[in-house]
Amino acid sequence: MKVIHLISGGDTGGAKTHVHSLLQNLSRGMDITLVCFRDGPFAREAAELGIETRVCSGGFFSALREVRRMIAEEGFELVHTHGSRANLAGAILRSTCGRGRRRGSSSCVWMRRGRSTGRKACYSSLRQTSWRGS
Repeated sequence: MKVIHLISGGDTGGAKTHVHSLLQNLSRGMDITLVCFRDGPFAREAAELGIETRVCSGGFFSALREVRRMIAEEGFELVHTHGSRANLAGAILRSTCGRGRRRGSSSCVWMRRGRSTGRKACYSSLRQTSWRGS
């Protein structure tokens, strides 16, 4: 399963540690891509940890176009957002990238293609891993 994680990229402290740890562990069993809306220590440290990391260029709407293109061309099946700016981006992208099923509470998580037991199991694993913090 291809999963794209969106984040502003300016996070520090616990948020940075949580997302880095989550994605480093999830990338062992899934195709994970982290997209930051700006360059900085967050993106550089993620790349150093072996997480596939991309940084959007330009402003917010330019980043939305870039992420929309990535989702369409690279076949991401799950979009997971971290933080308020990424949640807004996820909500806008969901309305323009096809009909996904919204899942999650504090983060905007949605699946692009219908139901499937494999996807449900993957999402359950993603959710459990994030709660464990491992």
